[in-house]
Amino acid sequence: MTKQELEKSIKNGEPVWYVDDINEKIFQVDLDKRYAPQMFEDFCLYVFRDLNSRYKNEYFIERLFATKQQAKHYLCHANITRTEKLPFLTWEEFKAKERIIFTAPKRIVCSLSYLDDILTLSVGKGNKCINRYVWYFCEENFYQAYDKCVSLFKVGK
Repeated sequence: MTKQELEKSIKNGEPVWYVDDINEKIFQVDLDKRYAPQMFEDFCLYVFRDLNSRYKNEYFIERLFATKQQAKHYLCHANITRTEKLPFLTWEEFKAKERIIFTAPKRIVCSLSYLDDILTLSVGKGNKCINRYVWYFCEENFYQAYDKCVSLFKVGK
């Protein structure tokens, strides 16, 4: 809600919903007109607890919504993060799998694979190959290649 939409809702006596994302709850803000007028700042709504009170509840405007459905949508879907993992494979597992693909920072796609006796780490962005590393396929070189994969996965370089 914008500050203007919030002011209009309060003036019209419409309900306003607040998302408490710390406690993961949604509740209706009590905007009883019998109480002292609400005060606004650019980012907060202050609602006094009673007519003579100096105490007030503070609500961040970015977490105020016109409907309960909008508030629930925010609570369930805002600030979603994803943790990605680099697949861990031993030498034996990699030989059976033959290839791993992962995404490094900045949308860099990496592929570690082997064909015949060649181990290849291809690094690309979109359809463009940025770099290619090649080793003879053996256990020692697999671990060197995997070290390079870890470096790419962490930093993208």
